[in-house]
Amino acid sequence: MSYLQLDYPLYFSQLSIIVLVHFQSNHYQIDKLNNQQISLAFS
Repeated sequence: MSYLQLDYPLYFSQLSIIVLVHFQSNHYQIDKLNNQQISLAFS
C-alpha cells in the first residue's frame, strides 16, 4: 500500500479509496435488494 502511495499523488490514492468505498456500499445495497426479492418469492 505504501508502494502505491509513493508512486501516485496523494489525491489519486484518496480518490481510489473513495471509489472502493462507493462500490462496496452499492454492492451491499444490491445484495439487500436481492435478499428482499428472494424472501418475497419464497413467502
